[in-house]
Amino acid sequence: MGYAVEAGSGASAFTIYLVPNRSHPKIKLTIRKSGSGFVLRHRPKIPLLVFLVLIVAYTAIAPNFDQPFINYAFGSAVIFLFVAGCGSSAWTATVLAALGFSLCHAFFSHETNFAAFSVGSYAGIVGRGALVVLGWKALWGSTEKSRRLLRIWLLPVGILIFVFVSQIALNLTLLERSRVLDFYLYVFDGSLGFQPSFLAGQVFLRHRAIGEFARGSYVGLPVMIAMVCAGHLKHGSPWRPLGILASAGVLGYLLYFVFPATGPIYVLGASFPGSPHPFATLGQMRPHSIDLPVLAPRNAMPSLHMAWAVLLWFNCRLSPGLLAD
Repeated sequence: MGYAVEAGSGASAFTIYLVPNRSHPKIKLTIRKSGSGFVLRHRPKIPLLVFLVLIVAYTAIAPNFDQPFINYAFGSAVIFLFVAGCGSSAWTATVLAALGFSLCHAFFSHETNFAAFSVGSYAGIVGRGALVVLGWKALWGSTEKSRRLLRIWLLPVGILIFVFVSQIALNLTLLERSRVLDFYLYVFDGSLGFQPSFLAGQVFLRHRAIGEFARGSYVGLPVMIAMVCAGHLKHGSPWRPLGILASAGVLGYLLYFVFPATGPIYVLGASFPGSPHPFATLGQMRPHSIDLPVLAPRNAMPSLHMAWAVLLWFNCRLSPGLLAD
């Protein structure tokens, strides 16, 4: 008797059917391929990953990226790596990548004293490693897992873009040569019976711990944005908080040009915060616009940091289970 041979292949097996000429049961022989070994299943994604590594490495050595807001924006990637539930191998790769970026910073940057690094600098280096590792896993994972990780990975990328655009827009206000209206704000604050900005400045000078906490809360805003967006991964749209902050940022930025002001330290110089004008002299002051002797951003009115903090708190309240997680 003779046999007819039918062959079929799948993603993980190669099957040969031996079909006899007579009416006997079909014989099925299956040869499965081993899953071991490194297989480049996503070759088109390799240039994208290489581009990502080069961009992040450049930000580690470029001096204009060594700013607290940008460092903490990179540091937010650590939060999303934790939320993604990556294993110990991912955290090991993050540490190794952070060491690599630290070496890039040491060899190509002017700053070589690692002891002089601030907390924000270390957060930025580790965050760069976490961003690359999370991007690697998003590009090289299975289809379903890759989509989930890509959805998470895009969030720190979005926060970085938000911070970059905010910094660029703020620097553009330096080109504005218009006169500032800080004296109007000074007289209004004095009409309350005291100068709130002077009082806060004196507290920060006398109590260094309070001042450092306030500064950390100020520059660490990207981390809080990341925490709220990460919480919304399970309780709503994770892009909703970032979209609200971006909308408020656009409106606040437009108001910078309606009421240009810089803050008392730029206007009053050495007299801030130790020598506020007495309340009795406020009636003799005539508010007027002034020219600044130094370049300073016109970002005193409104306070976008305060607005963003309130909006983040409000978005936490929108999801009752957010803070419980």
